[in-house]
Amino acid sequence: MPVFDWHIDSGYFILGGLGVKDWKRPAIFSLIVAAVVIVDHAAKLIAAAYLDDGAQYSCLADFLRLEAVHNTGAILGLGSQLPENLRVWMMPAVTIAVLIWVSAMLFRETECGAAYIGLSLVWAGGFSNLVDRLAYGQVFDFFNMGFNNIRTGTSNLADVAIMVGIPLISIGWLRAKKEEEQGEVQKI
Repeated sequence: MPVFDWHIDSGYFILGGLGVKDWKRPAIFSLIVAAVVIVDHAAKLIAAAYLDDGAQYSCLADFLRLEAVHNTGAILGLGSQLPENLRVWMMPAVTIAVLIWVSAMLFRETECGAAYIGLSLVWAGGFSNLVDRLAYGQVFDFFNMGFNNIRTGTSNLADVAIMVGIPLISIGWLRAKKEEEQGEVQKI
């Protein structure tokens, strides 16, 4: 089987033997990744230019707080307390492993748009943060949200893509399972 093959009559795009239903899925994935990476990095550049380390700014009746945080760990700082010699290779390695797993899920025959979009968001957010981690050894986080003392951890837009993607994956897979049981599989 060729590595790349296009079957016009069946509407399948074949990549290394893994079927992707048609041109829509790679286009959707590419658009999501490009949008998340560009917007995330643009926001990080703007935030880094205007936020002093240690300074905290409150917006929208304190719902949104802006502050510069150089995160050497994973999402919400997980793993930031690991010894540096372990952390510098472990954080990118774990991220790459997750990206490989998500890639496999993307190429799997998923029949639900929500799951595919969710997986694309998770991949895009993970990739965007991986770029920072490889380039700078850390990820730049710059906002948290909440009311009073009930707040999220300090995050960036790549983290938001991941946090939006995870429930979309669950919704999509649950919907696909339900539709499969009913014999009505939705295709995008």
